[in-house]
Amino acid sequence: MTVMVGLASASTALAADVDWPTLTPGLWQFSRTLHAGSSEPTLIERQVCVDPVSEWKRQHAASERAGCKMTTRKVAADRFETVARCDLPNVGKGTSRSVAVIKSASAYEVSVENDGVLAKTGNREFLSAKRLGDCPK
Repeated sequence: MTVMVGLASASTALAADVDWPTLTPGLWQFSRTLHAGSSEPTLIERQVCVDPVSEWKRQHAASERAGCKMTTRKVAADRFETVARCDLPNVGKGTSRSVAVIKSASAYEVSVENDGVLAKTGNREFLSAKRLGDCPK
Protein backbone atom coordinates (compact mmCIF):
# COMPACT_ATOMS: atom_id res chain seq x y z
CA MET A 1 0.00 0.00 0.00
CA THR A 2 1.37 3.35 -0.97
CA VAL A 3 -0.27 6.08 1.02
CA MET A 4 1.24 9.01 -0.81
CA VAL A 5 0.67 9.77 -4.45
CA GLY A 6 2.46 8.24 -6.44
CA LEU A 7 2.52 9.33 -1.36
CA ALA A 8 1.38 7.03 1.88
CA SER A 9 -5.15 8.59 7.67
CA ALA A 10 -8.36 10.42 8.36
CA SER A 11 -8.57 10.76 12.13
CA THR A 12 -4.93 11.30 13.07
CA ALA A 13 -3.29 12.39 9.85
CA LEU A 14 -5.97 14.86 8.93
CA ALA A 15 -5.93 16.40 12.37
CA ALA A 16 -5.22 20.10 12.59
CA ASP A 17 -1.84 19.45 14.20
CA VAL A 18 -0.40 17.94 10.98
CA ASP A 19 1.51 20.74 9.29
CA TRP A 20 1.09 19.53 5.70
CA PRO A 21 3.73 20.65 3.18
CA THR A 22 3.07 23.12 0.42
CA LEU A 23 3.12 21.39 -2.95
CA THR A 24 1.90 23.17 -6.07
CA PRO A 25 -1.00 21.53 -7.92
CA GLY A 26 -0.46 20.86 -11.63
CA LEU A 27 0.93 18.25 -14.01
CA TRP A 28 3.19 15.89 -12.03
CA GLN A 29 5.55 13.12 -13.14
CA PHE A 30 5.66 10.12 -10.78
CA SER A 31 8.37 7.45 -10.96
CA ARG A 32 7.71 4.55 -8.57
CA THR A 33 10.11 1.65 -8.04
CA LEU A 34 8.76 -1.50 -6.34
CA HIS A 35 11.08 -4.06 -4.76
CA ALA A 36 9.60 -7.49 -4.06
CA GLY A 37 11.98 -9.99 -2.49
CA SER A 38 14.82 -11.06 -4.76
CA SER A 39 13.08 -10.27 -8.05
CA GLU A 40 14.11 -7.36 -10.25
CA PRO A 41 12.62 -3.99 -9.24
CA THR A 42 9.54 -2.84 -11.14
CA LEU A 43 9.43 0.75 -12.39
CA ILE A 44 6.07 2.43 -12.91
CA GLU A 45 5.95 5.93 -14.39
CA ARG A 46 2.98 8.18 -15.00
CA GLN A 47 2.00 11.78 -15.45
CA VAL A 48 -1.18 13.14 -13.92
CA CYS A 49 -2.77 16.47 -13.09
CA VAL A 50 -3.13 16.50 -9.32
CA ASP A 51 -2.94 18.45 -6.08
CA PRO A 52 -0.49 16.14 -4.25
CA VAL A 53 -1.48 17.16 -0.71
CA SER A 54 -5.19 16.72 -1.42
CA GLU A 55 -4.42 13.32 -2.93
CA TRP A 56 -2.40 12.31 0.16
CA LYS A 57 -5.36 13.24 2.36
CA ARG A 58 -7.79 11.34 0.10
CA GLN A 59 -5.58 8.23 0.13
CA HIS A 60 -5.15 8.40 3.90
CA ALA A 61 -8.91 8.62 4.42
CA ALA A 62 -9.47 5.64 2.07
CA SER A 63 -6.84 3.61 3.95
CA GLU A 64 -8.51 4.32 7.25
CA ARG A 65 -11.93 3.33 5.89
CA ALA A 66 -10.34 0.04 4.72
CA GLY A 67 -9.16 -0.79 8.26
CA CYS A 68 -5.85 0.99 8.79
CA LYS A 69 -4.91 3.13 11.78
CA MET A 70 -2.93 6.00 10.30
CA THR A 71 -0.46 8.32 11.99
CA THR A 72 1.30 11.16 10.17
CA ARG A 73 3.78 13.52 11.77
CA LYS A 74 6.28 16.10 10.67
CA VAL A 75 9.68 14.81 11.80
CA ALA A 76 11.86 17.60 10.33
CA ALA A 77 11.39 20.78 8.35
CA ASP A 78 11.35 18.79 5.10
CA ARG A 79 10.24 15.31 6.28
CA PHE A 80 6.92 13.67 7.02
CA GLU A 81 6.47 10.15 8.38
CA THR A 82 3.28 8.15 7.94
CA VAL A 83 2.72 4.80 9.63
CA ALA A 84 -0.23 2.62 8.66
CA ARG A 85 -1.13 -0.28 10.95
CA CYS A 86 -3.73 -2.27 9.09
CA ASP A 87 -6.08 -5.07 10.07
CA LEU A 88 -7.96 -5.71 6.85
CA PRO A 89 -11.11 -7.85 7.09
CA ASN A 90 -10.71 -11.20 5.29
CA VAL A 91 -7.16 -10.24 4.22
CA GLY A 92 -4.91 -9.97 7.28
CA LYS A 93 -2.59 -7.59 9.09
CA GLY A 94 0.26 -5.46 7.87
CA THR A 95 2.25 -2.30 8.48
CA SER A 96 3.53 0.38 6.13
CA ARG A 97 6.01 3.13 7.03
CA SER A 98 6.49 6.02 4.58
CA VAL A 99 8.94 8.89 4.81
CA ALA A 100 8.31 11.81 2.46
CA VAL A 101 11.14 14.26 1.82
CA ILE A 102 9.94 17.56 0.43
CA LYS A 103 12.57 18.95 -1.95
CA SER A 104 10.55 22.03 -2.96
CA ALA A 105 6.96 23.02 -3.75
CA SER A 106 7.53 21.18 -7.05
CA ALA A 107 9.37 18.01 -6.00
CA TYR A 108 9.34 15.31 -3.33
CA GLU A 109 10.47 11.74 -2.70
CA VAL A 110 8.87 8.98 -0.65
CA SER A 111 10.50 5.83 0.73
CA VAL A 112 8.11 3.08 1.85
CA GLU A 113 8.66 -0.13 3.81
CA ASN A 114 5.79 -2.65 3.90
CA ASP A 115 5.28 -5.87 5.82
CA GLY A 116 2.56 -8.43 6.32
CA VAL A 117 -0.29 -8.34 3.82
CA LEU A 118 0.84 -4.88 2.67
CA ALA A 119 4.04 -6.38 1.25
CA LYS A 120 2.20 -8.41 -1.42
CA THR A 121 3.07 -5.89 -4.15
CA GLY A 122 6.50 -5.17 -2.71
CA ASN A 123 8.25 -4.85 0.62
CA ARG A 124 10.04 -1.64 -0.37
CA GLU A 125 9.02 1.22 -2.63
CA PHE A 126 10.59 4.47 -3.72
CA LEU A 127 8.67 7.32 -5.35
CA SER A 128 10.16 10.36 -7.01
CA ALA A 129 7.69 13.10 -7.92
CA LYS A 130 8.25 16.37 -9.75
CA ARG A 131 5.91 19.01 -11.07
CA LEU A 132 6.20 19.50 -14.83
CA GLY A 133 3.98 22.57 -15.12
CA ASP A 134 0.36 23.56 -15.34
CA CYS A 135 -2.31 21.12 -16.39
CA PRO A 136 -3.30 21.21 -20.07
CA LYS A 137 -6.51 23.09 -20.69
